[in-house]
Amino acid sequence: MAFKAGGNFLRKFLQIMMVIYATGACTGYQIFMGELLSYIFDQLLPVSDDKFINSFEFRLCVNVPIAAVILLPLSLKRDMSSLAFAGVLSVVSLFYTMLVLVVECPFYFKEYRHSPTTELRAFVFDANILTSFSLVFFAYTCQMSLMPVYSELVRPNYGRIKKIVHRAITIDFLFYMIIAIAGYFSMFNGTSDIVI
Repeated sequence: MAFKAGGNFLRKFLQIMMVIYATGACTGYQIFMGELLSYIFDQLLPVSDDKFINSFEFRLCVNVPIAAVILLPLSLKRDMSSLAFAGVLSVVSLFYTMLVLVVECPFYFKEYRHSPTTELRAFVFDANILTSFSLVFFAYTCQMSLMPVYSELVRPNYGRIKKIVHRAITIDFLFYMIIAIAGYFSMFNGTSDIVI
């Protein structure tokens, strides 16, 4: 009788951990989208009611439709290939964000480079470094997609999945590095922790 590595216990444990992780990731995206939409509404409606925009009711009005219209249909897909359009949309969105930051960087650079509060520091080591680590780790979370992608390959083997992982991480790294550099050189030490 052949035993698989870990057996049924580890398989079920991994499935439970993936459900917990996916729930946390969706919750994080919901929080991010709620923050982003409250910022957009605050900017577009200058005479808006700030109390309502920053309230629980506003988050409820925004996050419930997002969950029902976007997250629920995406989570009901049976295989990874059905999410191809979402992958293309996310890459296009990331490219657009990068393009905006790179195009606007020279204008912000000219404005902030001679400011008296501007400090050019390559590295900052303080208590916030742990937050930076969590942002970096979250940026490269693709482990949940590894097994579904592997199982849907035409001829799955270690070499092919290794090539896919290397290409995905290289593309992620290039996007994030360009966005980070353009974000930092736009406002230097005044740059927000999350430039978008």
